[in-house]
Amino acid sequence: MKIKKKAKRISSVALCVLMLLTALPMTAVTVNAAAQAYIKYIDTEVYIGDVLNIIVGVNGGSTDETFTYQWQAKYPSLSWVNLSDKTDRPNSKFSGVFTDHLKFQTYAELVGPDSGWKDVVFRCKVTGSKSGTFYSGKCNFPGLLEKTEIPIIGFLGLEKPEQRKIPSTTATPINSTYYSFDYIEWYEYKNNKVSRKLNDGEAFDSGMYCCQLYFNMNRGYAVAKNAVCGLYNDDGQATILQDETTGQYYIWAYYVVADKSPSFTHQSTEAEIMKGKEKTISVTANNAASYQWQMKVRRRTSTGIARYVWRNIDDDSSTSSKFSFKGTKTNALSIRPNTDFDETQFRCAVTGENGDVIYSVSVKVTQEVKAKIIMNFKTGGSPKDTITVKMDKYTFDGVYKGSFEHEMENSNAEPLYLYYETFPGKYVITVSKPQCVTRVYEIYLYKDDVSFDVNITVPYDVNMDGVVNVIDATLVQKHVVHNVEFDSYQLKLADTDNDGTISVVDATNIQKKIVSLL
Repeated sequence: MKIKKKAKRISSVALCVLMLLTALPMTAVTVNAAAQAYIKYIDTEVYIGDVLNIIVGVNGGSTDETFTYQWQAKYPSLSWVNLSDKTDRPNSKFSGVFTDHLKFQTYAELVGPDSGWKDVVFRCKVTGSKSGTFYSGKCNFPGLLEKTEIPIIGFLGLEKPEQRKIPSTTATPINSTYYSFDYIEWYEYKNNKVSRKLNDGEAFDSGMYCCQLYFNMNRGYAVAKNAVCGLYNDDGQATILQDETTGQYYIWAYYVVADKSPSFTHQSTEAEIMKGKEKTISVTANNAASYQWQMKVRRRTSTGIARYVWRNIDDDSSTSSKFSFKGTKTNALSIRPNTDFDETQFRCAVTGENGDVIYSVSVKVTQEVKAKIIMNFKTGGSPKDTITVKMDKYTFDGVYKGSFEHEMENSNAEPLYLYYETFPGKYVITVSKPQCVTRVYEIYLYKDDVSFDVNITVPYDVNMDGVVNVIDATLVQKHVVHNVEFDSYQLKLADTDNDGTISVVDATNIQKKIVSLL
């Protein structure tokens, strides 16, 4: 490894050294009757790229007096100028310009015969709340030293991440004469970019990870241009980067953590099984070493409190007399209900090749039953018109499951029934017929048959007897004076002008209909 020799000091720091060695309050102060300011400290050996520190001190003043600061700089034959930090000038290399501690980030362009910085002097303007304004003595910009540049470095003992292992936050550097390890930050790497930072104590999972490893060059040493870091637990190398704000060096190292834990690719979520019939629920998992199906059962604690717990099941059906099982230690469980049963929950515990155990989602198993919807049609309108029945099926919690539609001809003189055998759920039944007002029924079907009359008729037929006559007009008049209540369908029949209200106008329209004036 080629290493550049350390160059000699570029410019003298003799003046600042003399100032520090003399009695500072006498030689580096501007005297004020109330207080005195002096250069308390200045770095005397500063390498290119280091931060130059200058600290001002104040003697005297009242015990409760407060002070404000403003650092200044001056070129020969020019006036003093106030220094600015990044608040006013984003590119400023100064910080602490309004405190007693001035910091100046040095850089390579400060050295050389044409830089002019060797003649720059600094001082601090101090304003006391009682003493007024006074100044420290001035101090020269010190000469900068060149650092020895290191072209390649490497880290020994940077551990590779492994699944379920806590990330390493330490590393052992080689060539420790040149640099020292600082700290490591681990991140997830997703979608081709650095993602979230890992929390303290968080273990690795499978996937891509990267670490940002920070290190500091020892005093007098610097990273050479295009320098690299050899990763001694890998075959690769990392480019050495430098933080623009702090000047600290760091590298990014990337690793793929192999997935050794189990994970599901398929899980059953629900099943309906008829008594005496067999049905299978299943899971599919990667890196699975074993399976164990479980059933949620109700048990009482020693104190008599009833709780639901998960219990392993076996093929011999000893777990429950209600069911017979096969495949309880495989990824596919066959269930045969022996009796009627209420909703029962099952899940599968999968042990991975690395010992991790994961659980499938709870599988809701319900008894599959069928019941009949029986409709007795009592309709008006033309006897030979087609009646259309549409059934929209929903689960009890409102999930749409499809529809069924049936058409039939009706003779008003004969009873007409429709039988529909189906599964439990909510049914919205729409019955329509030419010239008639469409009617909608909402039925909740459980295990027992549901039977009801279907009354559908033409407008104005308020009593739904199949004909429009004076009785219908009389009913409307009674409803207007609140002597008769109508259901929602009768309101549709009686609202002859479709204005949303029932009034004398509707009774009059029915009378007109009777005598064929409408």
